Amino acid sequence: MENKLILPKVINKNKAIKFFIDNDMKFIVDEHTSSKNTNIFKPNILDLYYIYKIITLNKRLSVLEYGCGWSSLVMSQALKNNKTKYSILTENLRKNNKFELHIFDNYKNFLNITKKNFKRYLPKNSNVKFFFSKCLISTHKGCYSSIYQKKIKMNPDLIYLD
Repeated sequence: MENKLILPKVINKNKAIKFFIDNDMKFIVDEHTSSKNTNIFKPNILDLYYIYKIITLNKRLSVLEYGCGWSSLVMSQALKNNKTKYSILTENLRKNNKFELHIFDNYKNFLNITKKNFKRYLPKNSNVKFFFSKCLISTHKGCYSSIYQKKIKMNPDLIYLD
């Protein structure tokens, strides 16, 4: 049997905005439309919608994210919703880190901003682990690559490069 990634239907921005409002993530819309946005980057509504849907449609149990920001909040919420739907079905899986998001970043400032956003918007989400790691640029077979010095033992269902 072949496993295929289920991709969400293409939607327009207004439908994505309605989706976030209907799913208790109005803060994404508010931050996107705010003229007083003090964060460095505004949320990209469509990108965040697709990330959320890829996690939920494909029943992902754990995510490893390199870089952090608004995507971290959306992925955490998607994993939390998957836990509500599928935790009983996953009780016998020999898998650590079920329904967890592990975030690596090489900028303490971005990690701190993301942590503050979690406290502000999703204070009950306890499924997130933050890791600071120095990042090096290297080459592999003639191509540039990023290497994070800190390592963890994890077998994620999805790896997201922010």
